[in-house]
Amino acid sequence: CRQRAQRVTVDAVDPALLSDSGFLNQLQGDVNGWIKEIQKVTKLDREPSSGTTSQEINFWLSMERALERIEEQLQSDEVVLAMDVLKAAKRFHATVSFRTDTGLKEAAERVTRFNVLMKDFPINELLSATEIGRISYAIEQIFAHVNKKLKLTAYPVRRALPLIEAISRDFNDQLVKVLGHVRLMFMDYADFDHLFRQTQGAFDAWETQVKEFANLARDITRKRSEKFIPIKIRAAHAALQERFNFVHQFREQHEQLQQTIVRVMGGQADADEGGSAIDEIRQAYDAVKIVDILDVTVEGTDLWERAETGYNERVARVENQIIVRLRDRLATARNASEMFRVFSKFNALFVRPKIRGAIQEYQTQLISSVKEDIRRLHDTFKRHYRRSEAYTMSQLRDVPPVSGSIIWIRQIERQLDMYMRRVEDVLGSGWELYAEGQRLQADSASFRRKLDTRPLYDAWFAEISRRDLTVSGRVFVVTRQRATGMAFQLNVSFDAQLITLFKEVRELLWLGFQVPHTLVNVARDGRRVYPFAVSLMETAKIFRQASHRLQQHPDVLSLAAGYRRDVMLCITRGMGLKWQFF
Repeated sequence: CRQRAQRVTVDAVDPALLSDSGFLNQLQGDVNGWIKEIQKVTKLDREPSSGTTSQEINFWLSMERALERIEEQLQSDEVVLAMDVLKAAKRFHATVSFRTDTGLKEAAERVTRFNVLMKDFPINELLSATEIGRISYAIEQIFAHVNKKLKLTAYPVRRALPLIEAISRDFNDQLVKVLGHVRLMFMDYADFDHLFRQTQGAFDAWETQVKEFANLARDITRKRSEKFIPIKIRAAHAALQERFNFVHQFREQHEQLQQTIVRVMGGQADADEGGSAIDEIRQAYDAVKIVDILDVTVEGTDLWERAETGYNERVARVENQIIVRLRDRLATARNASEMFRVFSKFNALFVRPKIRGAIQEYQTQLISSVKEDIRRLHDTFKRHYRRSEAYTMSQLRDVPPVSGSIIWIRQIERQLDMYMRRVEDVLGSGWELYAEGQRLQADSASFRRKLDTRPLYDAWFAEISRRDLTVSGRVFVVTRQRATGMAFQLNVSFDAQLITLFKEVRELLWLGFQVPHTLVNVARDGRRVYPFAVSLMETAKIFRQASHRLQQHPDVLSLAAGYRRDVMLCITRGMGLKWQFF
């Protein structure tokens, strides 16, 4: 058969062997042995909660290859002939259940479904990353793959949770590997801060992606009607993240302390004292910078705590020097303003409890001063703009009433901001968290709401919108005046409110308000004719006064008759003019 390239069939077997029980029993025993060997492969499994992501991926990909090889062997001439011989000998109990007993079909289906997720899994993007930015990108790629494929595969959510935890372990190991190449505690603070923000970005990327995965996992569990399980992932990198955040805060406070000492004690009188304090701080930092901050084991944590204790002891001595200097300057301050300047210089150190406690009595005194200033500012606001000195000055400077009121309110708001900055100078950064600071913040917010200038603008706009202000009509108008016995009087037909309008619009635009375009156009027209209107009104006023005086002196009336006729001719020509001509 082999020479003819044909499969060996049962017909080629000696018929005597088909009735030889010894041969058949041995052959059946071999088949049972094959079943057991195949079952060793089909029943293989691993616990995803241990090991790495690559081990889980490689396990299922290797399982698929192993099952394919078994299938190839089962199709070989030897196995097919053995099964045919047993069938011919009517040993059906060995052949009929062969496939079922091996579990080959179920295992192949399971592996095929699982490998929808495992194939093209971008774990190497993470494992080969040499920069923090590449790690963040790899995390996004991995979760994009998992979230997409998990919808298409029967990979259990119960198994996916430990897989994500395995990814977290790889994430942690890769961060340690990348960060371990740089001496974090020896880096310049600016470079360290930049690296910290990049690393924090990687942690944030993980948190964002895990939240999306958790929502997807809950949705899949509900759709598959699987038994409810809590979607909880234990991040292996949590300890590293906590340590890195703590070290960043530690270095930030150290840098703040060092810079403040240089700034505060940098004068000639403080040169020796400042130099010794700076040297002490540097020596204190030397004790902690040799510690491996990435070691979050029990031993590594113990080493860090001991180094931190030594650092704190040295810093305590420096804090005592600063407290003495600070109290001396506050004691010699002649007034509250000088105290505020001292606090402003030292306030970066108020986050340190020891220094804060030493100057608490002065803080209470100055906070009371700020409260009193804010109260007086509130009283000024309650007296209103028209009863203030600012209103008189605005009139002298030709500032229109609404804009003047808004400017006045903003000046009060700037003063309030200055007082609140003083609070920060006194209490330090994070002053809103203290009880006294919270009360001042609440009072300030309440007062600030009253300083909202938008209602003033809205009321002005509503009032202007109701009026029909336009630059049109005749330039001159003749009216009767009761004061002159209902005599005729020449007047200029120009609404004085247009003058106020274009001044208001000009100031409001400068103050940052969005004035409607139509109103801006009316104001622009008013501004365009304003010089002519003012000149004509002054000229008409002079003409009326001159005419009145001439009436009182009839003896000179004839002398001015020529001039009067010329003026009347000009008025005659002007009576036909309209503002649109300007």
